Amino acid sequence: MKRSRLLWRFALVLLLSALFLTLPAPLTANEISTNPPATGIKPQTPVLPPVKQFDAQKLESFRNDPDFRYTEKPYAPTLFTRFMQWLGSILRDLFSFSAQHDTYRLLKFLLVAAFIILLVSTLLNVKITDLFFRKPVAKSIPAHEFFEENIHQLNFEQLIAEALQNQDFRKAVRLLYLQNLKLLSDKSLINWQPNKTNRDYQYELHETGFYTLFAQITRVFNYVWYGNFTLDAQHFATVNQLFSNFSNQLNQQGK
Repeated sequence: MKRSRLLWRFALVLLLSALFLTLPAPLTANEISTNPPATGIKPQTPVLPPVKQFDAQKLESFRNDPDFRYTEKPYAPTLFTRFMQWLGSILRDLFSFSAQHDTYRLLKFLLVAAFIILLVSTLLNVKITDLFFRKPVAKSIPAHEFFEENIHQLNFEQLIAEALQNQDFRKAVRLLYLQNLKLLSDKSLINWQPNKTNRDYQYELHETGFYTLFAQITRVFNYVWYGNFTLDAQHFATVNQLFSNFSNQLNQQGK
């Protein structure tokens, strides 16, 4: 590719050189004459067209016509423009100090940066830590994507025991989550449907005392199942305790 570009540039230089050589030579001083060549024709005086005059009355009417008055409104800076001007003046003032004021300049820079970060976090309605640290995103996944069968027809105790025996802790978490959905459905706290999402179930529990804890187990389930988080026995014990607390609260709820 580089060799091809060099060849094209070399060809372009040759072409320009050839065009330059074909140009006629400039006239010498002796060949240039200030007198026009003798043609035997007498010069004629050009006839100028008559100069048109403006109609004073029409000109005055145009001046008084409001349609021809273009008055620009004075510029009024917006609140955002004034803020940017203020911020720009601070930055210009910040970087105009001499070397002996480096400490003060650094402190001022940190204050401005902290103010900008606080402003952005307030406008976006997010925590400041979320701007710098990544956290698992809670997915709103249709239930049918992880419901291979009807949850009311599954033997959860047996399936969970088999998953633990095979040390498939990720599958065990999935089964625990489905088991708790079945408990919620049995208690008529949610209306289970295969096409619903976990967010739909959270919304249905919004007016109950199970909303906060269900949101926690949903977050854990999304993180483990969809985030491909590898669980060991110790991590699973912690997760299992969270699911057990939720199921115990459900079992205490009267039908």
